[in-house]
Amino acid sequence: MLLGSCQVEHLTLSALRLGHKTSHFLYYGQPWCEVPTTGPEDYDAAIVGLTLRALLYEATGHAPDVAHARDTWTAKFAQEALVRLEDNLRDRVSRIRTGVTGVPLFFLSFIEPSFNYEGMLIYDESPRNLSVFMREANAALRRVLHEFSSCYYLDLNAAINMVGRAHLFEDSLNAFSHNSTLSVWGDHLDTNRIVTPTSVEDMFDIHPNINLLHEVVLEQLSDALKILRRTDAVKLIILDLDDTLWRGIAAEESLDDETRTGGWPLGLVEALLYFKRRGGLLAICSKNDEAPTRERFVSIWQDRLKLDDFVSVKINWKPKSENIAETLEELNLLPDNVVFVDDNPREIDEVKSNFPELRCLGGNHRDWRRIILQAPEMQVAEITQESLRRTDMTKAGIDRTASSKNMNREEWLRSLELEQEITLVRSDGDALFPRTLELLNKTNQFNTTGKRWSQEDLNTFFCEGGRALVTSLRDKAVDNGIVGICLVNGPEIVQTVLSCRVFGLGAEIALGSVGTAVALASAPHAKAVTVDTGRNAVSRDYFSRLGFDGRDGCYETNVACDWPSWIKVGVSPSLAEFTSAAAETVEL
Repeated sequence: MLLGSCQVEHLTLSALRLGHKTSHFLYYGQPWCEVPTTGPEDYDAAIVGLTLRALLYEATGHAPDVAHARDTWTAKFAQEALVRLEDNLRDRVSRIRTGVTGVPLFFLSFIEPSFNYEGMLIYDESPRNLSVFMREANAALRRVLHEFSSCYYLDLNAAINMVGRAHLFEDSLNAFSHNSTLSVWGDHLDTNRIVTPTSVEDMFDIHPNINLLHEVVLEQLSDALKILRRTDAVKLIILDLDDTLWRGIAAEESLDDETRTGGWPLGLVEALLYFKRRGGLLAICSKNDEAPTRERFVSIWQDRLKLDDFVSVKINWKPKSENIAETLEELNLLPDNVVFVDDNPREIDEVKSNFPELRCLGGNHRDWRRIILQAPEMQVAEITQESLRRTDMTKAGIDRTASSKNMNREEWLRSLELEQEITLVRSDGDALFPRTLELLNKTNQFNTTGKRWSQEDLNTFFCEGGRALVTSLRDKAVDNGIVGICLVNGPEIVQTVLSCRVFGLGAEIALGSVGTAVALASAPHAKAVTVDTGRNAVSRDYFSRLGFDGRDGCYETNVACDWPSWIKVGVSPSLAEFTSAAAETVEL
């Protein structure tokens, strides 16, 4: 869905050329303009372009064309206009969000000036400077969008810069307030001049540039939807070392630091650290002698990249496919959530022959940084606290598994001193909502139905009476953060997911028990379903383990099971009324 003025309408032709189906609704953004009422049955997403002139007129009380160039446009006046503009943006976004439901909304940024109108040697840091004012206007738009569910900022300025601002934005010829790309409109009005004017089209070759701009914007939209849906998400990058993480073969060549790491290796490391900040995991798989290679790693990268940044380090002479198999088993990950990076085509072929679903990066090493930073499969919609701590939490899980081999299972579980908390999330305003949405959409193995949720989908679920039971788990070594979600609506357990890093600890049993109790508060029997996704075998018997009766994916029970005796379980006050009976039978 395209909502906005003629500038937004122009996207329809490029969309059609690229195979997208679109509908344009004319909307100028004044308070009296009607917003069409649509839903997810009509569209996958909406692009919205708000008309700057209409918003500036409301914010300033003046015709906006040249108001910013007059003496009355003081720093104080401009700042007050920004405050009013933010209020007006909030009103428009609210109206549009109310009318267009069930799909993500992507608002185009306002186009910022191509150059400093004050003069190249003059810089006024106050909002009186139009460049500053427009940056602040876009910042206000981002703040407002953050207040609403499934509303996102689509950076039109970044797209324009990518194509070439000098050949796209009309402020080199026309008034800024129109805030649009170059067009041939007006050429027909000047045909009677003494000197025949050159057409704008001949001056700037505008149509190829605008077509390219539209393609970039539509690609941004497609990428954003992949990020929101976690399409083909990458959770782990496994890297070779020689000529992959640094230049050359470290054991055979003596290179200075700049030669070894300058240029693309340092750029790759920077990209990897951003991937790690997003919650991605890093691992090493190298054919080398381990002890000296570890020493060389520390010497080469020092504190810029550390071995502690990697969740798994396998340096030996075994086939790389064997090392990767061990890494996947340690981390409970599926091959199609993994990327392997290696400079050697033979090593890539060997790995691909054993793991056809695993994606590989080889060939041109100058592609690696860009792919890791920009590919939607490598990105997330929001960085949570769990994202920042995922490497440490995952390594703690590996250590737990190793320690379990030295004692019987129950002794080991009790030795972990597990503490679990279960709380309720009922709106996207809850502080735990971002992690709730992330975990629902990234979990594949312990996922009873495999369903993916948008922010708007979850809000609809909440409005219909649904509850999200969110559980965290800590042990004596590490706080794992939010690890499980149970969605309950009336007597039905709609979906349950559990992070792979806490498999086998019993957290899903306590979560399922509380979820069952909440469901039984609505009816004599609680119901649940499982859906075989081809990837969720570990959750197939989940409801049987909770004491449900059933088969063929449909289950039912009239009682909530006990909590695991080796976990100290706490529930939020909003859930306590449902769990008192279960709590009486549990050691806390």
